[in-house]
Amino acid sequence: MKKAGKKQLKGEGVEVHKQAAPTPSSRRREELSHKQITEIKQAFDLFDTAGTGTIQPKDLRVSLRALGFDPSHEEIDRLVGDSSTGLIDFHQFLDIIITKVSEKDNPEDIHRAFTMIDSKHSGVITLEMMQEVIEDLGEEMSEEEIAKMIRVAQMGTKEEKAARKLEVTWSEFKSVLTKTT
Repeated sequence: MKKAGKKQLKGEGVEVHKQAAPTPSSRRREELSHKQITEIKQAFDLFDTAGTGTIQPKDLRVSLRALGFDPSHEEIDRLVGDSSTGLIDFHQFLDIIITKVSEKDNPEDIHRAFTMIDSKHSGVITLEMMQEVIEDLGEEMSEEEIAKMIRVAQMGTKEEKAARKLEVTWSEFKSVLTKTT
């Protein structure tokens, strides 16, 4: 893992490196893969048309909407509030994206996600439906990985899960997405 900023202390010709305490957003940033950070940077660069390394608050709102969020003007003002210039640099943008992704989903969003994945409106999400969504997102997961993900989401004992089809009900889906860690 990448270390959060180091402070150098000098004493009698010996350099001592003291680890600065990581902030919550820097800890979450460390959990992102290099690929994820690169993709977020590419999204940021789409709105940084002048190449200044910053974007306007209105561009932040558009970019968040493109990523599936619907921030109000007040929320944008709150998110940009720390910036004395009113502009957002990439590190601020990354922290905002991490914060938005970390927010608890509301019940309507969870239900909308379920119905989008349940393409046959059968009341369950099957292995095949999950494969289709994962492919549409451009991700790669083996059938075995998807099956394991479904088994983790299913409620019941290991034996009960093994006896069931590879599918997740609405209540199981909702339970997984509303769990707090």
